[in-house]
Amino acid sequence: MTLTTNNFYLSADWPSPPNVQAVTFLRDSQVCPQGRAYNPQRIAHFFAQPTFFSLQQIHSPIVKEAIDKNFQTEGDALFTREKNLACIMLTADCLPIFITNRQGTVVALVHAGWRGLAADILHQTLKALNLPPEEVLVWIGPAIGADKFIVKSDVYQAFMKLNLDLAAAFRQVNATQWACDLVLIAKLQLSALKILQIFGGTDCTASATDKFYSYRSEGEATGRLVNMIWMQG
Repeated sequence: MTLTTNNFYLSADWPSPPNVQAVTFLRDSQVCPQGRAYNPQRIAHFFAQPTFFSLQQIHSPIVKEAIDKNFQTEGDALFTREKNLACIMLTADCLPIFITNRQGTVVALVHAGWRGLAADILHQTLKALNLPPEEVLVWIGPAIGADKFIVKSDVYQAFMKLNLDLAAAFRQVNATQWACDLVLIAKLQLSALKILQIFGGTDCTASATDKFYSYRSEGEATGRLVNMIWMQG
C-alpha cells in the first residue's frame, strides 16, 4: 500500500491496469469522521471525476451491481463495468477487498467481516463477475490484524463448519477464545477459488488508530474508512 504525500488516502499497491483507481481514505481526510454517513462533497474534493455508488451494508453475502435500482439497497459487495462510477464500501476493522481484472474492464469492492466471509461472500462476488481466475487481481486494504481480533467459539465453529482448512487462521488464546486472522481466511478462500494474484493485507486498523478507524479499539461512535474503486474513462 502506498501512502500519498498529503496523508489523506492510501492508494492500492497492486499491478492493476492504469485506468483502475483504488483508494482508502484515512482519518485526516474527514470523509467519514463519525458513524456511517460519508461526505460525498469531501470525497469530490480529492477525486472530482467519478460518480459515487454505495449500499446499506449488513454483514451479508449479498452482491449487487452498481445500477440505479440497487443504490443504497442492502448488500456487502458491489461491482460495475461502467467507467467513472465509483464503488464505495465503509469499514472500521472489516476487510475492504478490491477486485479487478487484467484488462481493467470491471471493478468490485467487498465489505468482508467474519460473518460475510463465513457466508462465502467472496465466492458469491467472483461468481457474479464470472471472470477467468487467472485474470483476477485482488487487493486487501486496511483491516484488523490477527493479534487484535479475539473471537469466541461461535466464530471459530462457524469457519470449521465451512472448511477445516481454515483452522490455520486461528490461534487459541484460552479455553473459549481464539485470535482470528481475517486476512488469511480471505486469502485461503480466494486461493481455493484459484485466485492467486492477491496483494495488500498488511495494515492493521486497530494498531494504527492515528491513521485508521477501528470499531474494536474505539467503539461504535468511531468514524469509517471510506474505500473506493473505479475505472477512469
